[in-house]
Amino acid sequence: MTSNIHDAGLCRVRIITTFITLSKDDGTWADVLADAQQQCQRIATALQAKGYTVQSMRIVTNPFGEYLDTRDVAQARSGLATLTRLLQVMDNGGMRISFAIGKACTTQEIAPLNFIHRCIVLLYCLHQCALYEI
Repeated sequence: MTSNIHDAGLCRVRIITTFITLSKDDGTWADVLADAQQQCQRIATALQAKGYTVQSMRIVTNPFGEYLDTRDVAQARSGLATLTRLLQVMDNGGMRISFAIGKACTTQEIAPLNFIHRCIVLLYCLHQCALYEI
């Protein structure tokens, strides 16, 4: 029975997740995202070489208040638009990339959550869904 867990035909990898820390300096985001994507891709490639099917990759960030300006919705929108642009040009190697923006930690961060929630739908599977202007 335990020998079946090594059978690549029976076991599939649902998602490879990389956790990243973004800073307030959005000029660093492109490199951090590219490194995360490359790490996921290296792992996916290694697993695929052993015969496993890899469904998707996911990048998860630190709490969004640590890198997005949450003082008002317009500032949060600007940061999310920057992330959207960066994710759009990312080479996903034909694999779906999910993106999670991290949790809210303060009352100030909770205020724009309705807007941010709508944007998450856009960011969640950017490479599989139609893109809408945020």
